[in-house]
Amino acid sequence: GSLKGPSRAKTGFIFSPRGKRVSSFAFRFFPLSLFHLFNRSNFGVFSGAILGGLLLSLTFGAPSLVFGETESYEVFAKEVIDGDTTRLSDGTLVRYLGIDSPERRRRAGERWIYDPQPFAEEAAALNRELVEGKKIRLEVESRERSDRFGRVLAYVFVGEVFVNEKILEKGLAKRYRPSPQSKYFFSFKRAEEAAMEGRRGVWSQ
Repeated sequence: GSLKGPSRAKTGFIFSPRGKRVSSFAFRFFPLSLFHLFNRSNFGVFSGAILGGLLLSLTFGAPSLVFGETESYEVFAKEVIDGDTTRLSDGTLVRYLGIDSPERRRRAGERWIYDPQPFAEEAAALNRELVEGKKIRLEVESRERSDRFGRVLAYVFVGEVFVNEKILEKGLAKRYRPSPQSKYFFSFKRAEEAAMEGRRGVWSQ
């Protein structure tokens, strides 16, 4: 359960308010792409001017749209709690960021009782197969490091397997509080849509 790292990586594009540094990629690429887009699609000069103005507004004057900085740690997964929670060897609880699997227990007064929702055990079994007893890598977003229960919020990887995404793909979780600012927003969206189309897991009912 010892933490190794962190290693940090800034991801995504930054559209800064006026006076702040602006991504050179955004500044150079988008105007050129805009020209080709409207040159080919025949929307006309007027439409191009409107879109161009909107683009400049987003680039220089809009509220920032940032994919946050992340930190990575290598840890040891001791015990799976359910489909989206794991206990590390040092006792730390990790809640998988961006997904929500069916619950195995519910609170009754001061106690927790076993009362699994549909597919709760399947989700826990998949999570157990993926991580229990293995070295895993946690990727934590600097903007959201823990929840109100003190659990670490993380994207979880075992080798090349992205555990959060895999559980979504199998239909054993749904996206939780999706935000375009999240690093894996689009990959999670695709995984959930694939599960829905395939009527897998929770989407089969």
